[in-house]
Amino acid sequence: MTKIKVNVFNLTPLNKVFACFKVGVYHTSIVIGEEYEYYYGFCQRGITGIDGPEVINQLPSVMQGSFNSSHEIGETSLSVEECREICHQLKASDKWLSDYYHVLYHNCNSFTLEFCKILVGENNVQNYPYWVTRSESIGRFVFNISLSHFLGFVRYVPGFSFPKEVCNFNKYQGDSDPYDIDEVGSEGSDAVVTEPSHGKNQ
Repeated sequence: MTKIKVNVFNLTPLNKVFACFKVGVYHTSIVIGEEYEYYYGFCQRGITGIDGPEVINQLPSVMQGSFNSSHEIGETSLSVEECREICHQLKASDKWLSDYYHVLYHNCNSFTLEFCKILVGENNVQNYPYWVTRSESIGRFVFNISLSHFLGFVRYVPGFSFPKEVCNFNKYQGDSDPYDIDEVGSEGSDAVVTEPSHGKNQ
């Protein structure tokens, strides 16, 4: 049996201000048997984003912050080495490439939660500190609202929307010519031009 826990770190002093609401900017890592610790983040394109800190139970040197709390997730029937082998498989997966890191949608918390589910079972992660994702949920909501307003505004910016005349002309797409020429006489005679049948009332 191997114990699994998740460490939570503060990435900004403002976390203390909003501590009562459990809202802030947090980093999480997963600890396997008190021997190995892993996290996911962005380092450089083309390589895995999964790595481990230089010292267990501490932030990696590339990050600034402080320790917040530690949460016992449970135990897995896998050995430490078997857990590490699974982590190596995740490292080899495109899903956890550094390229795909996103602060709101695919980050360290996404990794620790998924890894915990793999190790202890999807229905056994009640002790996971879900509150670390609260700010992400708020951020995603604000982002989506802002984006929808922006796209709504862009519709009225010249060059980003079709004029009404162009939209109406789309009715004739597929016709070689929007008009049917019934007859064209010789030089000096009149040409009889009729409007397309689309626009006529039957």
